[in-house]
Amino acid sequence: MRKFLIVILSIMLALSFTACGGDEPAEEEPVDDTAIEEPVEDEPIDEPESEEFFKDNVLQLENYKLEITDFKIVKAGEKGNKYGDEPAIVFYYTVTNFSDESLDASTAWMFVFEAIQDNDPNMVNKLDMAILLDDEYNDFAGPLDKIKIDGSVDAVHGYTLTDLKTPVTLIATSGLLGDEIGQQEFPVN
Repeated sequence: MRKFLIVILSIMLALSFTACGGDEPAEEEPVDDTAIEEPVEDEPIDEPESEEFFKDNVLQLENYKLEITDFKIVKAGEKGNKYGDEPAIVFYYTVTNFSDESLDASTAWMFVFEAIQDNDPNMVNKLDMAILLDDEYNDFAGPLDKIKIDGSVDAVHGYTLTDLKTPVTLIATSGLLGDEIGQQEFPVN
């Protein structure tokens, strides 16, 4: 009798495991062999325009904006270039700081711009910075004056010219060793 009970319990136990163990496999949906999918062509992805640019006297970078508000040619010995031996081109500009990084007007200019006068047939004529010590520039930001976040300052920067005929091309990069992001020509006569 004991053996009979063990067999019955074993069968019941086996049946309960199979009842709890699994669901029947789901019915598969029939596949429609008549529908032919056309290959999807890769759509061109529109790359967003760079937020860094230099055009229409405005340099826009991630951390600041620099706008050239005016420029003038100052001959050697004239007011604004009293101590220079050569004529200079002087750029007047405004810098607005968008970041909490330390920024001054001179660094904002010098790390981005290069001035060229294309008047040498054999090499690139990169212009030297002019020394602007005249009182005329006292109202502008000093070379090391820090610009506050969202603050703007007016400043000047000059280059010594090698002639008074060939225009000056300002070439802007996205930083000291960055890629070119624009250029603009300024007449000198």
